[in-house]
Amino acid sequence: MLAFHDSDGIIVCASCAGVPARFACKRCGTEEQLTGSHCGTCRLTERARTLLSRPDHTLHPGLDSFLQHLLTVPDKRTATRWLRHPEISNTLQAMAHDLQDISHDTLDKLTPSPRIRYFRRILMNAGTLPVIDIELHDFTLHVEKVLSALPPAQALIIEQYYRWEILRALYRQAAQRPLRPSESYRRRQEIVVIQDFLTHLHEHGTTLQDVTQTDVDRYLGQASTTGNRLGGFVAWARRAGIAPALATPRKGPLTPRAAMSEAQRWAHVDRLLGDTALDTTVRLVGLFVLVFAQSLTSCARLKLADVTLTASATTIRFAAAPVKLPPSIAQILRCHLEQPAVRAIYRPAADVWLFDGLMPNTHITESNLGRMLKDIGIAPRPAKEAAARQLSSTMPARIVADTIGISLNTASRWAQESGATWRHYPHLR
Repeated sequence: MLAFHDSDGIIVCASCAGVPARFACKRCGTEEQLTGSHCGTCRLTERARTLLSRPDHTLHPGLDSFLQHLLTVPDKRTATRWLRHPEISNTLQAMAHDLQDISHDTLDKLTPSPRIRYFRRILMNAGTLPVIDIELHDFTLHVEKVLSALPPAQALIIEQYYRWEILRALYRQAAQRPLRPSESYRRRQEIVVIQDFLTHLHEHGTTLQDVTQTDVDRYLGQASTTGNRLGGFVAWARRAGIAPALATPRKGPLTPRAAMSEAQRWAHVDRLLGDTALDTTVRLVGLFVLVFAQSLTSCARLKLADVTLTASATTIRFAAAPVKLPPSIAQILRCHLEQPAVRAIYRPAADVWLFDGLMPNTHITESNLGRMLKDIGIAPRPAKEAAARQLSSTMPARIVADTIGISLNTASRWAQESGATWRHYPHLR
């Protein structure tokens, strides 16, 4: 605690001033991270050992890794406050007293919430619980809860589709990489639409076996894009022999998106470059979208390894070819990299992501980035499309594709829409 003055009148701590500490921790003597009479480390150690010890006051061996993990947190006071939440403290104490297993099954019994998901990830990060695909795990729990609340006839049909189509596809995908939140959300919405469709048929006095194209068209008329989520189920039902052949034409939104003009685009760019009150994450993501036509998905998945810093340049790799950033954007990126992350109550296994997520060892989600941009008046999709038009009008499609990470066909289409033609550009450059 800085509560004294040195000989030059500068505010310093007691040891630097050469006087006895009046505000030091009663246990270890430090003046850092004080919480009342104790420092953050001593307070956390006392609180954590109380929760993680058996009735005979010995630390439960299965929770030792979790304790050691907590003690590496930059700000111990944050971890101490987190441990006070009843769901966390009660569960840890039950595990320590062998009233509950130290397992994922124990956490499955708790009411799902972001806090419990965070708790699970920290236990995994500490090595206390085995690593699992959190999104896939939470998705299966969600579907089981939904099915248990449905009428038996509906539940039976949806469960068959879920197990034979959705779950099998997700497990195949999970073998390659973890399930993404956007994919889990899309599947959840698909099940909601199927449930609503079956309810609609029941209310109109028919069943899936007897449904007609007229019934389907009537239902699809309720929303513009419902058929996009219903098509997979209808096709499966036909293959399974529980529904006739039906069509579910894909539809786009009823109202087209408003295009962003070049003047609007550069006004947003100027604001992001100059407004230092904005968080560096939203400034960088906004600039990556507005200048380099990046999607929110690609921004969210950028890794620290994609950035190269040298004395003369700052480059970032969106695709195969690295991009040299303009000095103004490079400066924001360097500031972002220098910011310490002290609020987290977990220790990352390794620094991986350029934009960390709220959950341990995850990157920020696309939906969160979208919300951040919309909060400052930037519509992500029109912004990306405006940047794509500008890039395609000034560079050959092949260079655009290699630089910003899109297919050559997409880059060619953008070039055509922008009115640019690069027919004589050589394939080998």
